[in-house]
Amino acid sequence: MPFKMSKQARIELLSVWREKYTSVTSRYRKARIIDYVMQSAGYKNRKTVIRLLSSKKAPPNKKKKGRRRIIGRKELQVIKKLWFLMGQPCGKRMEAQLPEWLAFYAAGEHIEYESLQWALRISAATLDRALRSTKIKQGARKAQQESLSNLKKSIELVDSQRVITEPGHLYADTVSHGGSDASGDYAWTLTLTDDYTLWIGNRAV
Repeated sequence: MPFKMSKQARIELLSVWREKYTSVTSRYRKARIIDYVMQSAGYKNRKTVIRLLSSKKAPPNKKKKGRRRIIGRKELQVIKKLWFLMGQPCGKRMEAQLPEWLAFYAAGEHIEYESLQWALRISAATLDRALRSTKIKQGARKAQQESLSNLKKSIELVDSQRVITEPGHLYADTVSHGGSDASGDYAWTLTLTDDYTLWIGNRAV
């Protein structure tokens, strides 16, 4: 019965012979090392052994490259609170609204606005990933669908060709006074129009 080496033993064998394999320049000596490792560890593919012996293992304490992670536990709690306060928006909407909401959040929590600047560097995709589990638990999508369904049921659909014979049937609409720019504070006009008398009532909101 052929000898079968454990996985840990293979790792130790490769770590011993890897340094020797990379240090020698003689093709003959490299071939002898490959033959020994194949025979000792039970490898059948010569190219596999060459790849394993040629690979450079990173030091165990070497730091990983890449950008530092912005959202930790504390940051995630802030993002969750903001998400609920903002009405559970999607990542793109939340990213766009964060600059305005952060100021209100900082005032409400009695913390410095400057300490929340990290939130402005988070992308919409990162926000969606960070809030994925929260959305699943809250059933945000299902709740929204149920809310829309209940709203449709509560609104009576009326034929546009109906004949109105008395006042009291109103059309409601809102008009923005922000011009071509939707940012900042400005007034909206709520307009109510009676379908029978054509009476119009306006109220700024």
